[in-house]
Amino acid sequence: MFHVKQADHLHRKTASCDASAIRDGCGTLGFSVTDAQLCDLLLHLDSIRTWSGRVNLVAPNDFPRLVSRHVLDSLTALPWLPSDPPLSLLDIGSGAGFPGIPLQILRPNLHVTLLESRRKRALFLRKVAAQVSCPHLSVLHARAEEVVEDPEHRHRYDLITLRAVAPLAQAIRLAFPLLAPSGRIIAYGGPDAREAVRRLLDECPSLPLALLDHRRIPVPFLSRFSYLVLVGAPTEHA
Repeated sequence: MFHVKQADHLHRKTASCDASAIRDGCGTLGFSVTDAQLCDLLLHLDSIRTWSGRVNLVAPNDFPRLVSRHVLDSLTALPWLPSDPPLSLLDIGSGAGFPGIPLQILRPNLHVTLLESRRKRALFLRKVAAQVSCPHLSVLHARAEEVVEDPEHRHRYDLITLRAVAPLAQAIRLAFPLLAPSGRIIAYGGPDAREAVRRLLDECPSLPLALLDHRRIPVPFLSRFSYLVLVGAPTEHA
């Protein structure tokens, strides 16, 4: 009984620390979260910890910093996601649900599809999707290379997110056929992300894409930056 009570106390303490870090971190990034959104974000994190013994979801050394390393890093792209009208977003290689689930929670009007090729990870994502208050969240268990060949998905998505996928240029080329004509690809990369995109566009001039924006955003509670690139159809300014 002592061990049960001790575990419950540690669980509550972890959730409280996570909640404070999420609220403070989001405030630093320039937006706030509702109580309902916070509950869903905490549920996602709790599920990752619960499933960690069965499925390799995040690196072991990331557990002490799940909020900063994954939740807040994912949310650095939030300003690029409009609140309305409803748009479709495909999160390629979703893994543990980053960035797709936090973005869905903070932008409930989005219709988010989490694409994951590994069966156990896809099962985990379906469990989380069934628990959080996100009716527009779905999971697709397939390889991106297969989805690209499916007419149902080609040229369909308004937004595509790429995080922790490498090499970045190859991932963008793979994602392009799934992008709607006026769609945007949001890629999380390293310090060389912008140059990687520029090299891709120089080497593939027939690819109808342009580097529309790039940002370097400090991630709260981490001594590192989130490097984001926004890629889409060329505009008169791009």
